[in-house]
Amino acid sequence: MTALRVVQWATGNIGARALRGVIEHPELTLAGVYVTSAAKAGQDAGDLCGLPATGVAATNDIDQILALGADCVLYMPAACDFDEVCALLASGANIVTTRGEFHHPDSIDPAVRAQVEADVRNAYLDLNAAAELVRVAQSRRDLARDELAQSTDRFASGVADTVEVTQAQEVVASAESEYIADLNAHNLAKASVARAIGQAEKIMRDLLRSQ
Repeated sequence: MTALRVVQWATGNIGARALRGVIEHPELTLAGVYVTSAAKAGQDAGDLCGLPATGVAATNDIDQILALGADCVLYMPAACDFDEVCALLASGANIVTTRGEFHHPDSIDPAVRAQVEADVRNAYLDLNAAAELVRVAQSRRDLARDELAQSTDRFASGVADTVEVTQAQEVVASAESEYIADLNAHNLAKASVARAIGQAEKIMRDLLRSQ
C-alpha cells in the first residue's frame, strides 16, 4: 500500500497529538505542517510534538501547503475558516477535521451548508454521468473489436484487403483510448464523491485507530 501523504494543520494540544500519530504511523507520510504562530514557523515537525527531527519544517504560508499536493489535511485550527477549507479542497486534498461545525451540520451557516450539500449533489451527478460515458465507451470498444475480428476473418478468406483491416484496427485503437479516458474520468468522479461525503475522513480515522 502506498503511504498517504498527510499535512497537519495547526499544532495546538489536539493538533500536536495528531501530528505525532501521523509521524509514527507506518502507512502515513508527513508531507507538511501548517502553523499559525510565526514563532513555530521553520521548526521541525518533530520538535512540535516531542519526537525526533523529521526533516519536515512547519510553515505559516498557506500557498506552500496548497502546492504540496497532499492526499489529506488534518484540519485542526482553533477557529474554522471556510475559505481555508475551500482552498484545501480545491487543491485536491481530502480533509479530516475535529472542528465541531462539520460534525454538527446544523451549526453551520445556512449558506455554507447549502453549498456543501450542493457540492455533494453535483459530485453524485458527475459520477452518474461519468459511469454512463464508461458504459457507452465500453460498448463502442466491444463493437470495434468485433468488427476488427470480422475484417480479419474476411481478409484471411480473401474477401477483404489490408485497407479494411487497417481501418478496423484504427477504430479499435480510438475506442480503446476513449474507454481509458472515460474510465479515468469515472475514477476521478468517485474520488470527488468520496471527498464530498467524507469517506476520506473515515479512512484516515481507521488508519490512526489501527496504530
